[in-house]
Amino acid sequence: QKACKCTAYSRRAMLRASLLLLSARSAYAQPMAGDKCTFDATAGEPFEFGATFDVSASNKQTWVAQAVILKQYNEALNDDGEVIGWQENVVYADPEMKIVFYPTSGTAEEPFEAVHDCGAGVIEQDRETCQDVAEGSTITIPPTTGAGATQPLCYNIKFATTKLTSVFHLVTTNVDSVAIFAEHDPTEFERGGIGGIHYLMDVDTSAMGDDAALVALGAATPIEPVFQDGVDNAPEKEKPWGLAIGTSFLVNACTLIGVIFLAPAIKKVADKNPTTIFALANAFAAGALLAAAFYLMLYEATHLITDPVDTAKSETDADGEKTWSVESKEAGRS
Repeated sequence: QKACKCTAYSRRAMLRASLLLLSARSAYAQPMAGDKCTFDATAGEPFEFGATFDVSASNKQTWVAQAVILKQYNEALNDDGEVIGWQENVVYADPEMKIVFYPTSGTAEEPFEAVHDCGAGVIEQDRETCQDVAEGSTITIPPTTGAGATQPLCYNIKFATTKLTSVFHLVTTNVDSVAIFAEHDPTEFERGGIGGIHYLMDVDTSAMGDDAALVALGAATPIEPVFQDGVDNAPEKEKPWGLAIGTSFLVNACTLIGVIFLAPAIKKVADKNPTTIFALANAFAAGALLAAAFYLMLYEATHLITDPVDTAKSETDADGEKTWSVESKEAGRS
């Protein structure tokens, strides 16, 4: 009888401990048993990008990756035995990327840290064990607590190497905030300039064609990260405007005092040698204008400098026919 009482007490204690563990896990939006909440920290973080996002505005979003068109020299031989030479290629920063979408209880640092180890453990697995996702496919992000809760998966999204823009449709029903762990920084797949699109947009393009999707993405609202791992998220320090303005006035006052003291002496010299002073003044004025114009244009010209590696010197191919397309100009290779 004593043994039976001890057994009953042990069962009640184990049940109470299990309930406490489940309630603690639910409070931090952690998934159920079987999740991968450990990772090899000795090799550093197994992801380059980790951040929280507020997706409460809608139930569907679009993940975007963009490529650029590079004119590259191909030394391979064609069917006629001739070198292929210069050709335009669609080039992504990487042809594929591992990514994990982990629902959280909020977008601050604490909810992110609560799922950090689990997200790192999931994305750390080998690429072969992740679920391949082709361009244009849909990824459903279910909640990790409550009805329909499931373990977040590791996805290996594959970009369309024949398209400048690859899209992946996200479904976030019953999920208000999510932590995203990515193998690469998604800004590596953003194309600046004309046609550039943010990597996460608050718009559903699943029922649209390619052209309509690009128009919708260009007009949609980007979803920016709220908390980003490894980035200083502290408020920006107030700038010392008063000190800067006061110092500027002090320097100007010192300059003005020098002009006041030198003006009488300069006037005497100018009265005696008006032609010489006039010529020197014009020369100094012209030099100042030319120098100002040169340095202002020099800085602006740096924006037009591109990486010359694998870039053709001419805008036409060897036959003088093939020119840069509109898309390549949008990619910053005009």
